[in-house]
Amino acid sequence: MKNRLEVARELLSDDGVIFVQIDDNEQAYLKVLMDEIFGRENFINCIVPEMSNLSGNKIEHAIQGRRFPKIKEYILLFSKNKEKIKLNIPKNNKDEWDREYNLIIPNITREMQNEIYNLIENNAIDELNHLFSKFNLTSLKDYMVENNINYDEDEWKFNNAYRIFSSKPNTALRKKSIHEKFNQQLYFINNSRGDVKLIRTDFNRDTETARIELVSAEKNSATFFGDIWFNITTTGGVAQEGGLPFKNGKKPEQLLEIIIKTATNPNDIVLDFCLGSGTTCAVAHKMGRRWIGIEQMDYIDDITKVRLQKVLDGEQGGISKAVNWTGGGSFVYFELKKYNQYFIDKIQSAKTMGELDSVYDEMAKNAFFKFWFDKDDFQKQYKKDADDNKISLEDRKQILKEVLDENQLYLNYADMDDTRFKVSDDEKALSKAFYGA
Repeated sequence: MKNRLEVARELLSDDGVIFVQIDDNEQAYLKVLMDEIFGRENFINCIVPEMSNLSGNKIEHAIQGRRFPKIKEYILLFSKNKEKIKLNIPKNNKDEWDREYNLIIPNITREMQNEIYNLIENNAIDELNHLFSKFNLTSLKDYMVENNINYDEDEWKFNNAYRIFSSKPNTALRKKSIHEKFNQQLYFINNSRGDVKLIRTDFNRDTETARIELVSAEKNSATFFGDIWFNITTTGGVAQEGGLPFKNGKKPEQLLEIIIKTATNPNDIVLDFCLGSGTTCAVAHKMGRRWIGIEQMDYIDDITKVRLQKVLDGEQGGISKAVNWTGGGSFVYFELKKYNQYFIDKIQSAKTMGELDSVYDEMAKNAFFKFWFDKDDFQKQYKKDADDNKISLEDRKQILKEVLDENQLYLNYADMDDTRFKVSDDEKALSKAFYGA
């Protein structure tokens, strides 16, 4: 993990963030490691997603009195530079209408929304007050009754939340406004921080808790996600998302949608260097992000590549319907040219001592060994029981693999012109095009 995280930090943009999901067994150690690599000052959150439900074998642990059922994991969120990030924290829509929002400005139309928000963003108070001089505030219930709308109909309220408000006390705004004389009911002023606030000027001046500030229902009809993520769907069709099974389990597309929506905007680059079944890249593609996925396991050919091709073809699992995914786009698949990994594969496939000796002879000529490797000492260990066969074939395989340098599993770009490695002209051209892009 240390090597991978160090490289990940180098690749991360200055305003980028990294999410790492892990379970109870190693979470504490990972936090310390990431503190070291990214800096404790760049720690953002430890998120707890609900990754299972209270059923099946998990309940057995509780029945037998061994432990609480495990239904959560952890996601550690770090930045490269905490001062430069801007997260898009998602919101959950409220299930029921909050009856505190009981006032309406009928004159506001949906078409005016963006204009009003832009004026607020630009602190254009004079223009706002001129616009709102024509508006009046009235009771939501009275308005609905007068217009033959069922007051208990929450759907209508949610659809009209852009023009519905609640009034709440604000001592500072009251002090600032109490001696002012206004010639309109609705008025915009700045608070002490310079934020633009909408007030009603007909507030009760005889009470210090006067409901003076008007708060938009639309701005508050949903609540921000906290650092505990409930209701992540992990059962049902999740195992079949992407149209392919994955025996070690999959991350739900819903979970990756939350993460990608939080940390990126369309056309940003998403990197997953533990790609697995391809969930991250599948979701990133459907959400209009560019992506890079890296995986070293052999199933990438039968599972990961196939799944991503299905995404291009418009598969309708996971988040497809939620984001109106219909297919399209492209990706390029590369395999790193093997170097020491070539010898590991040969060692693994050897069926006799003789075949294994042949692999070692080839290794002695071309492989990268670990820095401490001593040929004479190694041969004594490797050959010491060749006659009586006390060292098994599997043990000999392990001895051979342990002397190979794992940092040289694949051929370095700088070495591809070395004739010993037999890199074809096509491979050279492709590599130069990729790294030169």
